[in-house]
Amino acid sequence: MKPVFLSCIYSETNDSIIQHFHSVYELIYIAEGTALFTICGSCYEASEGSLLFISKFEEHNAVILKYPYRRFFIQLTPLQLERCVSDPQLRSVFINRTGNFRHCFGLLSSAEEANALLQSMINEFQNPGPFCQERQSCLLTLLLILCRRQCPEQFPSLSGSPPAAVSQVQKYIDLHFAEPLSLEDLAQRFFISPSHLSHEFRKWTGYSPKHYIVLSRLSNARRLLLTSDASVGDIAVRCGFHDVNNFIRAFRQETGATPAVYRKQKK
Repeated sequence: MKPVFLSCIYSETNDSIIQHFHSVYELIYIAEGTALFTICGSCYEASEGSLLFISKFEEHNAVILKYPYRRFFIQLTPLQLERCVSDPQLRSVFINRTGNFRHCFGLLSSAEEANALLQSMINEFQNPGPFCQERQSCLLTLLLILCRRQCPEQFPSLSGSPPAAVSQVQKYIDLHFAEPLSLEDLAQRFFISPSHLSHEFRKWTGYSPKHYIVLSRLSNARRLLLTSDASVGDIAVRCGFHDVNNFIRAFRQETGATPAVYRKQKK
């Protein structure tokens, strides 16, 4: 049985969150208290009833401003999100970053309903019963519908849907990041001009295809640095960097530390 979510957790810990990013999508719901979130340079004071959607590779941190601080958070891989939520517009709050997108949604007027949906997701995740996958998918879809009804203007796909090629290229990079990839090869594979692909990909995801490839590789490199004893050179090759010096340079540019120093600091 394949899990619907990567994680589904209720937390009352009082630790602030240092700057970091994930290779998965994340949803955070504040049940009580207040925290100041910084996501890709945008600041949000999130209190009771606030729901935050964080996409892959979006750097974020949080400083707690008011206690007690209670929240739910859910993480999903790209494949889990696609399987779990069938409607592209509902998925768009995790994926698409167009115009003046805001990561924070205010659901205070529907806080009781949102809390109940999230608590049901936690219960089903921790104590799965018959048809648990279907129930968890339905619960998340209901939560997203609640967001869509409360904050329609914040859904990035209201004026249209991303071209199919953008979604296909994004999925292809997620699966093949360790292979040689270039804008020209991707454009040819999905029958779109390189300039149009670059423009549309950045418009809907917030990244150029080249930057998205690099972030995919670095995200997986970070995971291997923390979960394996493989050498820096071996990790570079496994993540698609065939020149270790380029890997070290790119890693330091994104994280502020070399791979070796990052491993030492985090382990």
